[in-house]
Amino acid sequence: LGAEAGPWWRDDSATFRGRAMRTLRTRFPRGKIEELQAFQGGRGIEYVHEAFSEIIEPAKPDLIVIGIGVNDAHAEQEGRPAVPVERFEPLFDKLIERSKALGADVVIHTSMETNPFDSNGDAQRWPLYREAMLRAAERHGIGVADTWTVWQNQRLCGIPPHSQLH
Repeated sequence: LGAEAGPWWRDDSATFRGRAMRTLRTRFPRGKIEELQAFQGGRGIEYVHEAFSEIIEPAKPDLIVIGIGVNDAHAEQEGRPAVPVERFEPLFDKLIERSKALGADVVIHTSMETNPFDSNGDAQRWPLYREAMLRAAERHGIGVADTWTVWQNQRLCGIPPHSQLH
């Protein structure tokens, strides 16, 4: 989301959402581009399935961008993820199937890395969720905006990716 990108509650121009929407509207000026927010901070894939029924299905969008998984990888207690990757992957497949059933084009968006110094272990688990998303993209023949790889490629310029985290 980019919630730390300035005062996002009154100006979302620096957030991922704001930048993505501005880019789409600039690139397709005659298109009717409306954003449906089917996410909630701190919630994961199970919430998205609820929101899908309440927000996405009634709207019947043409494009669905799915960027999820970090909150699912997050350790809730005793170092265990909120949603284990073995459970995440079939739920992710189902989300893609539901999206395609609406006739929508689907793009998967992978997140950048999480803080590798956070003791909850998210940074070590997140690549497994990203890999599950990439497998799903291949199974369903859909595109991926792989932010994680671009983020990691900062190393090629001598920039440790974690140094760019808030």
